[in-house]
Amino acid sequence: MRLLQRLLAALAVFVASIATNPVSVPAQSAPAPFDLTDFCSDKDCENLTSLDLKANQLTGSIPAELGKLTNLTSLDLGFNQLTGSIPAELGKLTNLTSLDLGFNQLTGSIPAELGKLTNLT
Repeated sequence: MRLLQRLLAALAVFVASIATNPVSVPAQSAPAPFDLTDFCSDKDCENLTSLDLKANQLTGSIPAELGKLTNLTSLDLGFNQLTGSIPAELGKLTNLTSLDLGFNQLTGSIPAELGKLTNLT
């Protein structure tokens, strides 16, 4: 019983200290712009076959450098905060069978180069 009283007293002191010296919660940082080098180096990226970055709060535009990942069969950038247009360079990803860019804030038309992606299902 005595231990419980000490714990309650210590808790009361802690609560009082918070009331007089509130702890500030750090502001949530803004999502960083999409940069492919955050996910792989040039050497590592060459062999990627699947890139799933859905729902990662990515911002900015889709990097044209993604067009260099010619071994990709699947690219999922859905459910992010990407803006701007779809880069025509994605048309170089001729091995793609799956492409998801949905639920972003993309603008403009779909580049004609994406019509060359005959493996998309």
